[in-house]
Amino acid sequence: MDYNFVNWKKARAWLKEKQYQLVEEYEKGKNEERLRSIQVSMLKDFRLAAIAVRRVVNNKGAISPGLDNVIIDTSEKRKDFTLEIHSLLRNPAQYKAQGIKRVWIPKGDSLTEKRPLGLPTMRDRVVQAAYLEIIDPLVECDSCNDSYGFRKHRSGKDAVLSLRGKLIHPKAAEWVLSADISKCFDRIDHEYLLRSIPVYRQVDRKLIKSMLKAEILDGNCLVANEVGTPQGGVLSPTLANIALNGLEKFVKQEALNYYSQKGIKKPENTKVHVVRYADDFNVIGPSKVIISFLKTKIEIFLSKRGLELSPAKTKVFNLWQQNLEFLGFTFRKVKFDYKCRSEVGWKSRKTKSMSKITILPNAKKNQAIQEKDYSHSKQY
Repeated sequence: MDYNFVNWKKARAWLKEKQYQLVEEYEKGKNEERLRSIQVSMLKDFRLAAIAVRRVVNNKGAISPGLDNVIIDTSEKRKDFTLEIHSLLRNPAQYKAQGIKRVWIPKGDSLTEKRPLGLPTMRDRVVQAAYLEIIDPLVECDSCNDSYGFRKHRSGKDAVLSLRGKLIHPKAAEWVLSADISKCFDRIDHEYLLRSIPVYRQVDRKLIKSMLKAEILDGNCLVANEVGTPQGGVLSPTLANIALNGLEKFVKQEALNYYSQKGIKKPENTKVHVVRYADDFNVIGPSKVIISFLKTKIEIFLSKRGLELSPAKTKVFNLWQQNLEFLGFTFRKVKFDYKCRSEVGWKSRKTKSMSKITILPNAKKNQAIQEKDYSHSKQY
């Protein structure tokens, strides 16, 4: 077993086949014994350790060490390191997460506001990467249709296009709850995560608990980690998705409950939609009353996960009265003059729209990019 002689094509094919088996068993009925058997066979295989090491050392963050100042930058180090990780994955009871180094980086385009970034040690990053391969396929099975953040083959562009599709129809709902979760990564409840994470051995659950509870060194201060999952960990984005999965189904079910409580016949289409990217999401509904009702229910949903909506960034409004900001784009609903269009094309349409949705880059972000490009070109 030598990292430097792994056939990566065959190793990737083996991993994909194992992940297909996991998903197949999970969708059959969540046979825990069978799922545990597949996950254990993956963890004990040298190829998973090698793939996890390769993923971490080839990442651009590999040059930033954790508390132990270890960097895996030579082929010999990678070979020895992979053997160490393979041994740990075969005997997870021996594993105890090391501390996390916290650094503060600028938040977005702000020069003054900063956000925390957690840097686990290389060993902890690789172990997280290995567990990600056995967890992520099962998390995908429970993910909502219109959830786009931190998922394979999905991007911010997909989220923008999905939101546009919900707003562009001539009879589309016009009321919006534009929501943001306050400090999502920093406040997720550990107990909820440990109950929800799809691993089926107690020793694996204890290993993940060790990762979640790892102490954080912030400057010269050592901080206990009782809630949240530090941004910067390989597993953190998937853990955030575990906490927020089910939001879309929950909201749509509560919309149906609302109609039932009011004695209204349940419509086939409630015109209620949810589009989420990471901790930013939008709920679209046909009236302010329904959106306000759903906002209250969403607060209950989040509180069970240790989370809450940000009062400053969460708004309820009508698209005709206010623009919608999402992922750096501005959505604006405007009237449009159909007479400027081809009369033939207009008559052939089944539903004739009197409005349109325009999507433009956010003005502030656009200006910041232009200023950055200008200052960069000025250097030359």
